[in-house]
Amino acid sequence: MGLRPQRFTDAELLTALDKAIDALKEYPNWTSVDDDLPDEGQLVMAVRDGCKDMGLYKFMGLNPETLTHEWEWHPHYIVVVDDITHWMPQPELPKGGEQCTK
Repeated sequence: MGLRPQRFTDAELLTALDKAIDALKEYPNWTSVDDDLPDEGQLVMAVRDGCKDMGLYKFMGLNPETLTHEWEWHPHYIVVVDDITHWMPQPELPKGGEQCTK
């Protein structure tokens, strides 16, 4: 037995497209540091200039001496960097999980 194509009405297709568009609008996108910055102390996913990977960084704010934005790289190393180009909020944890303190 093969699968038969399912037919949808125009109204059903429009409803499905509207739901898909709404879901995409809720998905976090990368934000350029030139456009906006996270709250000071906020832990976010971030990308450094010239790097092809992302990491977890804590935004530390503006360094008044160097006038650069500083970020701490987490979780294993506390390294202050100033070359973050883009950031986004962390995704939600799976339901039922708890924050580890170890």
